[in-house]
Amino acid sequence: MLTDQDIAGAKEFYERARLLAVAGREVESRAVFAEAVQACPKAFQDPEILVHFQREVLDGPTTRAYYRFFAEYNRYLNLILTDCPLLGGVGPSLSSAQESLIERILAEYEGQWETGALTPAKSGVYDVSGPVHTPDAAVIVCGKHISLSPRCIESDLHIHLSRTLSQVCPRTTVFYGEDLLYDPLKLPDITRTPADLNNALAGLEEHVRRERPELVVLEANFIGCDRSITREDMARLKAAYGFKLVALIPDLYPPIDNFALYWAPVSDLILSYFDGEYLAAASKLGRTAAFPSLCFDPACFTSAQLIAPEVDVTYVGSRARMRDMFCAHLEGTGLSTRIRFTNRVIKYALTWPEYFTAFRRAKMTLNSGLAPSGVNILTGRSFEAILSGSLLLQHETPALRDYLAPFIHYVPFLNVPQMVAFARYFAKHEDRRLRIVERAGAFVADRYAPERHWRRVFKEVF
Repeated sequence: MLTDQDIAGAKEFYERARLLAVAGREVESRAVFAEAVQACPKAFQDPEILVHFQREVLDGPTTRAYYRFFAEYNRYLNLILTDCPLLGGVGPSLSSAQESLIERILAEYEGQWETGALTPAKSGVYDVSGPVHTPDAAVIVCGKHISLSPRCIESDLHIHLSRTLSQVCPRTTVFYGEDLLYDPLKLPDITRTPADLNNALAGLEEHVRRERPELVVLEANFIGCDRSITREDMARLKAAYGFKLVALIPDLYPPIDNFALYWAPVSDLILSYFDGEYLAAASKLGRTAAFPSLCFDPACFTSAQLIAPEVDVTYVGSRARMRDMFCAHLEGTGLSTRIRFTNRVIKYALTWPEYFTAFRRAKMTLNSGLAPSGVNILTGRSFEAILSGSLLLQHETPALRDYLAPFIHYVPFLNVPQMVAFARYFAKHEDRRLRIVERAGAFVADRYAPERHWRRVFKEVF
């Protein structure tokens, strides 16, 4: 986390680099960033610096200069930004050679799909057999806002979990844990007194006593402490009221703590959206499952009135995971874009209805799941785009291939030249874009429907 002192020291260097970049003097701008790294290493070695100075606005020239400077020292980033061995560099337009090669790629993958050779390995993740018990009542314990802060956007966890779980278990209620979850000392803008915590614990117990749930789903993306609910608190509630506990831990990868190890001893199921070493370690302590994403309610992403796409490519969300770099390199390519960096703050965010329709207003949705540690994770935006009828343009992650087929359900890219070439191609060929969009929508509706998600959960815990 950058401090105010870090930002103050970096301001002069950033402004010099910005003025050069917007004047078209990128080489000189990169030289200033080289000076800045020497003088303020903490600030300029962290892409968060762009969040502080650009906020919700994308300054394409400065962002490109910043990342291209670091590409000189970062082999992985250099591979993303240099010319593609397959499709070449980013020219003024889509070349006939690029177009022909993309056609051949699509034909090859479609041939494999038709023969069954491209079936995603985990597309049967929700398959269950035999009778499944559906709980009479369920309680979801989660925060209402991201980071439990009223400055941040409303969390989509409670929206989608409550809507989808209530479809199969009508007696589903939500208990908001703003004074219960996470360690408040690790969150900005949060104050929590011992009295607040005690009142929240008493409120949760009263809610459970009144609702008598058979199932409790806990947002467990943290390790309990004396300033939050703990696993001992949950064990006591389980013993008193007899419910099954699902600990939902979306973020389960290095370098953050392995929250699953903490919650596994008291949980009937640890549920995550990342299948890696952390989940494997937790599986030795209890039952675990890796699902492709949050259980989205498809109704949020559809509307009675069909919305015609207004732009070629959209991105709405945080600048994290190098998404600002990819967005910056779409500028000047002839593609129309709509970029909105919210950084999860209400001040910059769309309303949820606006967010849900933003995907439908674009032919393509850009996404990347590259975490700071180098781990390439699945993110919910992949499925949000598909549910909305927007073509997913996804920075390649092997994890997504476990659930969706490349060039059949989405379009993967390894580097910037590929991203631009594919985006130009599908902006030009609406029939090919719609073929993937329709096939992806049908596949997700068939394999990853909410009722199948919850049926698998129920099978695991009852």
